[in-house]
Amino acid sequence: MTRLTILSVDDETIIQLGNEALITGLGHDVLTASEPGAALTLIAENPAIDVLMTDFEMPNASGADLARAALDLRPDLKVILVTGRLEIDDHVEPGW
Repeated sequence: MTRLTILSVDDETIIQLGNEALITGLGHDVLTASEPGAALTLIAENPAIDVLMTDFEMPNASGADLARAALDLRPDLKVILVTGRLEIDDHVEPGW
């Protein structure tokens, strides 16, 4: 198995702790950020990040907004959008 570095972004501490436990339990390294601006700084400064795993719904920007900005910085970055919402069609462009 390839060990990955995963950046987990969520504004809820309890969710972030669960994500961190899950990622490390699977044998990967994890970095965390609680908001999109901090996540973008980490992505810009850390080329070792392989995957961005982000909450879809956050106060300052959506996970889709963060993903677009992250992919502008790092087109090779893999992105996982996570949500507890059932309806996101009005926020996501076709093809996402």
